Amino acid sequence: DGSIVYGGKGIGGSGVQPLVRGVVEKEADTPVIVQADEKAPSGLMVKVIDEAKLGGALKVSIATEK
Repeated sequence: DGSIVYGGKGIGGSGVQPLVRGVVEKEADTPVIVQADEKAPSGLMVKVIDEAKLGGALKVSIATEK
């Protein structure tokens, strides 16, 4: 449905960058794993990855679930 969720709560696209920034400020090499439904639009995944990198993530991976 295009929602972006962290910890069971919707954060939207604008919530990714500040969330990641807060995590990497504590531990810079923390990996970010984007867990996406197999039907998630690729453009949405790219947006989340971009926002995570802008938030300071050095390592970003994608995990899919069926």
